[in-house]
Amino acid sequence: MLVVVIIPLTASLAAFSLYSSDTSTESTTTVELYCTLDGEEYLYEITYDDQYRIISAGGDEWIADHVQTEQYSDANILMAQIEDYFTDRGGTFEIR
Repeated sequence: MLVVVIIPLTASLAAFSLYSSDTSTESTTTVELYCTLDGEEYLYEITYDDQYRIISAGGDEWIADHVQTEQYSDANILMAQIEDYFTDRGGTFEIR
């Protein structure tokens, strides 16, 4: 009986500690995008993890409306889409 209780409990604790250490080492990056177009300035911020999955994103609603930012889950693709939108229309794009 003792073996039936102790082994599963020990295995569960070991798995939990391994999972906890894996998730705690994940880092995030936050970038600010400064864009201009037709004399107007826009700011958009993206926070993403090591796999470039977007954790949070937001800023000027104008960017979200014109680029449909909510459809992207990869930070690299979203940044490229925002850059393309502004540069294709004669604006500027800068990551800080």
